[in-house]
Amino acid sequence: MRQPAVAGSFYPADKEELVALVDGFIKNGCSKFPQLFIHPRIFVAPHAGYMYSGPVAGYTYCALKRMHTSYNRFIILAPAHTVYLEGIALDVNNKWHTPMGIVKADFVLVKELLNLAFAVQSGEAHVKEHAIEVQLPFLQYLYKNKFSFAPVVIGDLTIEKIHMLAKTLVDILQKYKDVAIIVSSDLSHYLPYDIAKVVDNNTIRLVEDCVNNGSLNMNCEFILPEQACGAMGINTVMLVARKLKYKAKLLQYLNSGDTAGDKAAVVGYASIVMGEDVAV
Repeated sequence: MRQPAVAGSFYPADKEELVALVDGFIKNGCSKFPQLFIHPRIFVAPHAGYMYSGPVAGYTYCALKRMHTSYNRFIILAPAHTVYLEGIALDVNNKWHTPMGIVKADFVLVKELLNLAFAVQSGEAHVKEHAIEVQLPFLQYLYKNKFSFAPVVIGDLTIEKIHMLAKTLVDILQKYKDVAIIVSSDLSHYLPYDIAKVVDNNTIRLVEDCVNNGSLNMNCEFILPEQACGAMGINTVMLVARKLKYKAKLLQYLNSGDTAGDKAAVVGYASIVMGEDVAV
């Protein structure tokens, strides 16, 4: 069983305190939720400490709350922060523990992803990684631990491998209608507040333009790691969304200067969803 690595630092180690905090983030997101004309199946959420990025994650998980009867299996894509990795790494554990309880890995989805030639199983890639772990309490709050997930840490990927991973994810979404994708990513890191807003807004625009305005015959402009630590995951799901003719919508953008006060060097956070267009 994979034990929590950042309970007590990124989020509270006390179950009741954690539940109350997540409840507040989601309720706040839902209270200000924009009109949504898509059926989301891809969800982008930040992964910093909850005091910094929790208010933005609340929007992502409010969107999932509105769709929660549609999905109970998740693929969580996250960047590798603690090890150097070429390709992708699935965890070796069949269960993950957080202060809110135990959740199960989805070995059907893990097996599907391990069919990729550049996929491995690695406990080392996951044991200290926070970017997947911090998403779990939000899912546990919504699903009361009655869900399963495939944890995927992404390292360096060539453009060819991004396309291969995207194709596998498209196949999975078409095969399993109860599966959704969560991409764990922050945006720019440690820029001054005003500069970060410009850089992050450009990144968000690139994502929306690629998904909403790009044709399959036109190459997307991929985002770079300095624009988002989860760039590999975001670039992958942009291709997935284009292939499935999804639309993308920004739900909220803030940075740590908005949520934690210090504007000298901030980290950006965005809540973005992608899914079928249901506009009349």
